[in-house]
Amino acid sequence: MRIVIWITFCIGSKFSSAQNCFNDTHPRLVYKISREELLTQKEWVLTATGFDNNNNGVLDASENTIGDSHRGTNYYFDAEGTCTVYDNSLSCDSSPLCQFNWRWLGDDKLEIGSGYFSILQLNENEMVLSPDVPAMNLKFIMIYRH
Repeated sequence: MRIVIWITFCIGSKFSSAQNCFNDTHPRLVYKISREELLTQKEWVLTATGFDNNNNGVLDASENTIGDSHRGTNYYFDAEGTCTVYDNSLSCDSSPLCQFNWRWLGDDKLEIGSGYFSILQLNENEMVLSPDVPAMNLKFIMIYRH
């Protein structure tokens, strides 16, 4: 629950999802360029978040609950281990919404702030994360794109 509170506090986002972004048959993460470069080379834009309510390993369109005012929040991960979040809905203010530290925890895990996330997908165009929250029965998935 701490990560859900952190997400709400940091980005003020409602939970949502996207269709066909992840399934359990997805091959192990293989990187053409380093994972560090993939994570830090460009800003990531939050495009969808949500619970996989039917446990099919895919975020269906009906599971999408992101609000228009929260879609498009930008995340910039720098190589020094800081992530800066900018909310696109605050067009008159270019100051960061929040900043926090991040670090790798193995090949397919990130620690972001005080939360732990599984990397479900990371490539040149898309990053799919799921917070590791043992008390949650449903998988919560966050999708970012460039």
